[in-house]
Amino acid sequence: MPLFLKFPVSSREDYKKHIQWRLDWTSKDRFPSNREGVVRDYLQRDYPLGMFIIGPFGHLRNLMGDETLMYALYDNPSFIHEIMRHWSDFYRGFINLICRDVVPDFIMLWEDMCYRSRPLISPESYREFMASYLKDVILSPQENGVEGIIVDNDGDCRKMLPIYLDCGANASYSFEVQAGMNIIEIRKEYGNRFTIIGGLNKYTLAINREAVKCEVDNKVPFMVE
Repeated sequence: MPLFLKFPVSSREDYKKHIQWRLDWTSKDRFPSNREGVVRDYLQRDYPLGMFIIGPFGHLRNLMGDETLMYALYDNPSFIHEIMRHWSDFYRGFINLICRDVVPDFIMLWEDMCYRSRPLISPESYREFMASYLKDVILSPQENGVEGIIVDNDGDCRKMLPIYLDCGANASYSFEVQAGMNIIEIRKEYGNRFTIIGGLNKYTLAINREAVKCEVDNKVPFMVE
């Protein structure tokens, strides 16, 4: 796990001084000087093109760190909603702007809000503070024809899957075996409601080829079927 000496936001004043002014989705400084050439190349691509963004929990966590964020949910809920409104406004505007030139094949939302046995905050808190903003952001790529809405969420994310699906996601990864995630059980529970990416035990790579083959043979045939 990465360790941090200090996070940029510990108060509303920090947020306004260091962060809020940066969330201008109209800024031309976000684009390379050869933007037209890049767009031309993307429009002629023969490979999947993705746009990677920070999810609502990931955004808050990056700004505050886990501990400060946990307290702020109780001590300063209006501030959390203020940050989420800015986050939502920024990504909805920026995604719409990007899609005027080129529509990516998928959007990848980085969340990483689960650890070995459960989410870092309760599903109820996520619904209260983050879900509605996430649903608004996901609408932008959907309305622009983006097919894949992928959530990157490590650890045991079983309690979060229904929320992400309700917000409009249709794919997720990485379904870590070390956190008890079993892609066969998940596929049986959810059917084909969403795409599963991952779910193989990476530690078999450190054993031998036979261990890798066994892991693949135990899961892939069922998933393919």
